Amino acid sequence: MKQRASVVYGLLASSFVAAVGMLIISPGLTGKNPSFGIILIWIGLFYFVSVVVAFLFGLSAFLLFHHFNLVRWWSAVGTGLTIGGGFFLLSSPQHSIGFADIFSLSLISIGGLAGFTFWLVWRLVNASKRNASS
Repeated sequence: MKQRASVVYGLLASSFVAAVGMLIISPGLTGKNPSFGIILIWIGLFYFVSVVVAFLFGLSAFLLFHHFNLVRWWSAVGTGLTIGGGFFLLSSPQHSIGFADIFSLSLISIGGLAGFTFWLVWRLVNASKRNASS
């Protein structure tokens, strides 16, 4: 049960990082001076998508790595980079050099950061639960 909670917390935290990152790299969505409400709406939308993706792809990758005892920071970052790269391929199948390349690097980087966030939260929650039980 403790392991499940740490995985869920990690997936939710990494989804929030991805949602905020997507908002940061999409400044045209909110306008020049967005209100706090508009920012929250966009973060909520991005968060919903990120949670779905995290639970579909991130959880699958975690279960695979956990089975082989390979849950490490590098496996989480690699998974995040791969998922971010997949989002890039889905969002711009044909792109020109320029802004799209910066956008693609941003998507991939956000994926890596989200993966690292998952690992960090997963590890910290597991460590605190181990210390509490001893």
